[in-house]
Amino acid sequence: MRILIITDSLGLPSRYVNMDDMWVYKIIKEFKQHEFITIQRGGLSTRDLYYKTIKHMNVDLIITQIGIVDCCRRPCFKIISDTLFELLKNYKILKVIKRNMYKLTRLYDYKYVNKSGFDINVGKINKLAKKVYFIKIAGPGISLKNKIFNVENDIKDYNNILKKFNLIDPYKNKKDYLIVEDGHHLNKKGQNLVYNEVKKKLFS
Repeated sequence: MRILIITDSLGLPSRYVNMDDMWVYKIIKEFKQHEFITIQRGGLSTRDLYYKTIKHMNVDLIITQIGIVDCCRRPCFKIISDTLFELLKNYKILKVIKRNMYKLTRLYDYKYVNKSGFDINVGKINKLAKKVYFIKIAGPGISLKNKIFNVENDIKDYNNILKKFNLIDPYKNKKDYLIVEDGHHLNKKGQNLVYNEVKKKLFS
């Protein structure tokens, strides 16, 4: 079976979680009888995917872990924020923007992908293979709630869209699965929760 795994930074290693503990790595390592293709990138949203290219991969199964980048509020349009970051990354003004992120996201409700766009994009992904599974958007932890206005409700709204499709929920009735420092990425326990749920749902 040819399997495509799509993740944002939640599926990538960091200074907090080693490669050996990542759910994607563990799944690929354990189920060597299958052919795996991965699309993984920090900051990946549903609008960044090349749907036609994925269709031509002719995969049998898709597992996705994206959505948080789509639904988090931003202080300005992406092209502006990217340009500002490049221009101001060595200056104190960038720290001022980050320090006031909650206020800015409260004033300016802009998302990289709005709810209707997310619904459309997820529907497109769902048609790219015979079986497609969407991992529930995790969080948020305290750090993210303190940084982004209304993020908890926004995540719920986007998860409600995912519920219309094949949803994998590794976090049900679970606690302490996020990295405390950012309130968003999965710690070792969180990675293991996803690994176990994906394994149980798809490979049992």
